[in-house]
Amino acid sequence: MEEKEFVNKLVDIFKNNFLIQREVYSECKKYRIDLVLSINQFYFGVECKRFDSKRGEKIAEYVKQAIKYSEAKFKISEGIFKKIPIFICPALS
Repeated sequence: MEEKEFVNKLVDIFKNNFLIQREVYSECKKYRIDLVLSINQFYFGVECKRFDSKRGEKIAEYVKQAIKYSEAKFKISEGIFKKIPIFICPALS
């Protein structure tokens, strides 16, 4: 399954319980996360990866990316940027 298809499936799963923003840029414009989900003023980001790329070097690359994203501020609403928890999906275990 391609990454875009996977993101679309996640949106279908989450849409009834969360407000969803797609392809959200960081305040510095260096990063773009696939999804920002929010519920009751709690926000978190979801970075989606292809299912077939869960190998050693790629996993390390994904973790480094998540660390960088967790240090950035992402747009949560018009003109408001905030540091948010970042999840990688699917899980890397």
